[in-house]
Amino acid sequence: MPEGDTIFRISQNLGRYLLQKSVTKVQLRSLPYASEILLGKVIVDVTSIGKNLFILFEGDVILRSHSKMLGSWHLYSPGVAWKRSARHAVAVIEAGDVVAVAFDVPVLQLSKGVERTLGTFRSQLGSDLIRDELNLDLATSRFRQFAGDALVGEALLDQRIVSGIGNIYRCETLFKAKISPYRSASSIAVEELGEILEIARSDLSFNARENPGVKRVFDSEVEGTFVYGRGGLPCHFCGTSIVRRIMGAPSERVPRPIFYCPVCQV
Repeated sequence: MPEGDTIFRISQNLGRYLLQKSVTKVQLRSLPYASEILLGKVIVDVTSIGKNLFILFEGDVILRSHSKMLGSWHLYSPGVAWKRSARHAVAVIEAGDVVAVAFDVPVLQLSKGVERTLGTFRSQLGSDLIRDELNLDLATSRFRQFAGDALVGEALLDQRIVSGIGNIYRCETLFKAKISPYRSASSIAVEELGEILEIARSDLSFNARENPGVKRVFDSEVEGTFVYGRGGLPCHFCGTSIVRRIMGAPSERVPRPIFYCPVCQV
C-alpha cells in the first residue's frame, strides 16, 4: 500500500535513473496530448509531497501522480518485458536507457508552472513528515482546524493536517502511542498529538531513508507489524486479540480497516 514512505522511495528511485535525461518516448493514457509537450524535454527533478509524486521537466512543466490504493511505478530497460500487463499501464516515459511505467495510477495531471503547482500543494497539505521538520504548533493548529468532531483514527488520514500517513501508519502509530483510534480528536492533548506525530515521523523517515529491505520495520524487536493486518491474533504485549473494524476519514468514499488492541490503547 503506497504511503508517504513508498512515494518518497519511488521519487528517489525515479530521480536516480531519470534525472538530466531527455524524454524520447511518452504515453499518458488519460492525456493524449502529453507527447507534444514532453518529447525532447529534459527531466530536471523528481520529488514528492506526502503521497503525491512530481516529475519536473524543463520548460516549467510538471507531471503529478497519485497512486491511491493500488498504483505503482516500475523501472525497466528498453525492450525488457514488464512484470505487469500493458493494459494496466497508464503512463510510459522513456528517457535514455530507462523506461518508467506507471501501473493503475488513477491520478495523472500535467500542468505548466512548477513553483505555482508545488506551492499550491504545499499550502493545501500539512507538513510532509519525511521531508519537513515537525512544527508542532503548525500541526496542532491544522489538527484543531480540520479534525473537528472526527475520531483521531479518522483525523490521521486527513492529509491537510500532516501528509504521508496512510492506513498502516495510522494503525501502528496509534498502537505505539497507546491511544485508541476511537478517541475523539478534540480530546487529544497537545502533548499526545506531539507524541503521535513524532512516532509517525520517525517510522516514516526510517522506512523511507534507512530501511534497506522491502518490508516496513516498526520495531527492531518485533517482526512485521504490531496490529495492522493482525485482526484476531494476540497482542504482542498483553495477549488480547487484536480488533479489526472499518473506519475511514470523513472525506473517504471507501473506508479502510482499522486494527487496534482494546486493552493497550485507551
